[in-house]
Amino acid sequence: MIHYVKQIGDLRNSSNEVVRTAVRGIILRDDLIMLIRTAKGDLKFPGGGLEENETFEEAIKNYEEGIAL
Repeated sequence: MIHYVKQIGDLRNSSNEVVRTAVRGIILRDDLIMLIRTAKGDLKFPGGGLEENETFEEAIKNYEEGIAL
């Protein structure tokens, strides 16, 4: 179940052009909050970049469906 979705910003290249918009969301499964560990070891809420014409909620739902616990 997705409880909260937030746009985390537009990712920009060195020319300050928007490359993609990214989002993160709070996802609960069996009363547990889903977190993702980055390559640097940080814990973050799951999320990622939006595809063209994709809503924030759709992006997080697609991300959630791709995770095996």
